[in-house]
Amino acid sequence: MFGLFQRTRTQTIPQNRAVLRLEPLEWRDVPDGAPGDPTSPPTVPNTAPIIVNFAAEAVANGLFQISGSVADEHPSGLMITFGGIASANGLTVTTATNGTFSCTIQFRVDGTDAGFLTAIAVDDHSLSSQTAQVYVDPTA
Repeated sequence: MFGLFQRTRTQTIPQNRAVLRLEPLEWRDVPDGAPGDPTSPPTVPNTAPIIVNFAAEAVANGLFQISGSVADEHPSGLMITFGGIASANGLTVTTATNGTFSCTIQFRVDGTDAGFLTAIAVDDHSLSSQTAQVYVDPTA
């Protein structure tokens, strides 16, 4: 009778546990590529460009050298648009890598182009500068 009722051992299924561990992220790699650097790269807030040293110098009979500089986070390649005087209205110039710009404009010498030449810069975030102005009197 002992053979009919064999005692079987029950097998237990192994139990797995998941352990969740939280760790601070400030010691992980940061976007600037410096492993273990807890500081993030500095961010420069975007501000509107500013036109400085805007000037118009008479070169010859109605010919003026226009120059200036743009202060901005990224001053290279900004578009400067002129206005205020009919002969310069809508003309544009692009800034150099350091933010400077220069161009030569021929104004009429009959008195119709006398007045304030204006300039506006627009940066790559579509922010406009103040309206810079300089008085031009191209009379002979």
